Amino acid sequence: SDDDFSETLRNLEQLLHSWRWIALIEYLSYEQKGEENSEEFWPAKGLIDAGVMKLLRMTSREAADNGSSSDNKSKSVTLFCDVYDSPPRKAAINACGWVKKYGVLRNLLDQCESSGEFERSAALAVWHGDLGECVAALQRGAEDVKALFEERNDDDDISEINAGRTTESYRETLSLIAMCVAGFNVTTESDGTMKTSNIWSSACEGLLRRPDVSETNKTNQSSGAVYLRAILLFLQNIGKGFECIILNEGILLADRVAFACKFLPRKELRSFLDASMRKCLKYGDLDGLVITGLDKRGIALLQSYVDRHADVQTAALISSRIILPNEWNTERKVCHEWLESYRMLLNNLQMWTSRATFDCARCEHIRNLKSGAFNPPSGRRVATKKQPVAPQPNFPPQLWARCNYCNAS
Repeated sequence: SDDDFSETLRNLEQLLHSWRWIALIEYLSYEQKGEENSEEFWPAKGLIDAGVMKLLRMTSREAADNGSSSDNKSKSVTLFCDVYDSPPRKAAINACGWVKKYGVLRNLLDQCESSGEFERSAALAVWHGDLGECVAALQRGAEDVKALFEERNDDDDISEINAGRTTESYRETLSLIAMCVAGFNVTTESDGTMKTSNIWSSACEGLLRRPDVSETNKTNQSSGAVYLRAILLFLQNIGKGFECIILNEGILLADRVAFACKFLPRKELRSFLDASMRKCLKYGDLDGLVITGLDKRGIALLQSYVDRHADVQTAALISSRIILPNEWNTERKVCHEWLESYRMLLNNLQMWTSRATFDCARCEHIRNLKSGAFNPPSGRRVATKKQPVAPQPNFPPQLWARCNYCNAS
């Protein structure tokens, strides 16, 4: 059924986001940490310490209350709203994938657009305070839709996934939103409140009612439309609160967490993270790993995911990437049960080669973690000095196989 398909698709997206987060954290913890002149603050030593709650020092109520003094509040020149900055917040935003090497926004946008996510690229540009990049991303998206539209006319078998993005109406919508963003401006009233012009607000309302963007159109719930609505609603609600963004579940949780780290004061940020973590624990949503990391709460989140989806393979593979502290007796027992269940599953399916490959790779990974010579799962390898290998002596064979019937060997 359609509901089963949607649930399966959502589960696959969870897995993709989780492994991307793991690859990012391991890169930050084991590769970038040793680079000279690194501009990014990254205090985590690995996946256990990389949850946003721990990076923001919110694992206890006392630490959460005392940490507000380190936040620097300033007024954004382009967005006309308060933004918050501190080393812990920078680290948390980094863990959400909002910061690329040397902090270049263009690299982040290029990564989104290489996957066809022009709408998300535009939204991230706005939330970084670069309206010019947002307009450029929307214009590139319009050109991409034009190319897809021409391809659709030549090929009637184009997938239904791209069908909604290949209409002339959608291209027009992207261009109109780009013009609306370019005309964004805020004036200060006599009482000190910030307000957009009535004409600009009316234009935003008109765009939000378009079929390609309207939230009431149930056939138009793609992530692209969600991010387009988020751009308009964010600019409309400058100075009025940002619940329209952080409570919008169509936006990736990592993006909402990074957004909250940038725009919310510490008390509201703590409330949002607590609520999001509780919901992820309840429904076994692996996207919540960005908040918890693979600490005790992260292990509990994996257990909730296994209970909901019976996917012991994912739990075994993820938990195999960390070395749990000796005092975590319950968590070590749970992870060991996942590991043995997965190994038994492979054996029962007669996938002995796969099971042996997994055992060898896991032992090698643990040895690398203990020695510091780590190789991330993304294929990137830490540059290490190669040691000369001594030649191995060539011993003659000592045993031969012999047939019991013909004595041939």
